[in-house]
Amino acid sequence: SEAKKTKVKRKNNNPQFDETFYFEVTRPLSYTKRQFDVEEEDVDKLALRVDLWNASNLKFGDEFLGGVRVPLRVLGQAGVHDAWYFLQPRENGGKSVKVEDLGSLRLNIVYTEDHVFPSEHYTPLRDLLLQSANVEPVSASTAHVLGEVCREKQEAAIPLVRLFLHYGKIVPFISVIAHAEINRTQDPNTIFRGNSLTSKCIDETMKLAGMHYLQVTLKPIIDEENLRHYVDRIFSVITSSGVRCPTVMCDIFFSLRESAATRFQGKLTSRMTSERCRETGNKQQEVDGEGALCSIPIENILAMFQVIQPERALYIQANNCVEARDWIDILTKVSQSNRKRLSTYHPSAYLNGHWLCCKLSADTAPG
Repeated sequence: SEAKKTKVKRKNNNPQFDETFYFEVTRPLSYTKRQFDVEEEDVDKLALRVDLWNASNLKFGDEFLGGVRVPLRVLGQAGVHDAWYFLQPRENGGKSVKVEDLGSLRLNIVYTEDHVFPSEHYTPLRDLLLQSANVEPVSASTAHVLGEVCREKQEAAIPLVRLFLHYGKIVPFISVIAHAEINRTQDPNTIFRGNSLTSKCIDETMKLAGMHYLQVTLKPIIDEENLRHYVDRIFSVITSSGVRCPTVMCDIFFSLRESAATRFQGKLTSRMTSERCRETGNKQQEVDGEGALCSIPIENILAMFQVIQPERALYIQANNCVEARDWIDILTKVSQSNRKRLSTYHPSAYLNGHWLCCKLSADTAPG
């Protein structure tokens, strides 16, 4: 009874749709028994029907071209069926049509049965999985082994995340497998970029724990359909929504950041163009292997990000927005009590005759 539709292929007499649809045989609403069994005779009654239509913009609607009906019993024990079918005319369609004139359709059908036992049969496996965060090394744990034997990491990640979320153990589990992956990573720029159990579990956790948060945060702006300042506003609501971000996501991100910072302690420091900054009592700029070019007393920081001092402004460039945010957070905390902090300033540079932030042409504009 479930229907799904492909995208329309226009101006093509031999369209290739290349789309995949999943249909789940679920318990009917009228079914009253606690346990739902799909018996052989039930499968014999199931069929897949594919109809082909010619899309039309006319008021008469789309034109039916032909259809295919495939009973699931033809799949046999293999479960996979790949074949060409002649399109058939509509049942009780009235006018007679030669089947050869309708064309043919190639289908690939996969039927899979999962045999699920009562929950008590899975208790030993459940307990083994839930202990995975405590196994050293974690690569020897049941959950990690399951992720290795599954061809698609997603197939292991989905049930694992749901299990650990249900029992409140998702944070320690992701923390230990992420820590192990970080220790295997040589380049900090490739952290969680691979097709690993860790990255798939993080993705699945964000879908389950964070989908509602994402919708509540972004939907009001998207509903306005106002593209002006669109990206700026989305970035703003995301960065200001920290108090609403699900706790489990915050805990996971904090754990990942701490693990990465420990592993790449010497490689995650912010860089200022060709100079490297080192946090000291005063903020100093240093060129690798050379002495400090200048010293910035903390009490002289009047605003961010440039670092604006009474005598000049230094424009600071980090490798990425995360490092820039770290520097801003640190310098803001240590200078927030300075008496002469500015109430207005330009957060960007004055280049090519105007300020990059507000586009004003006067270099004396207050910001």
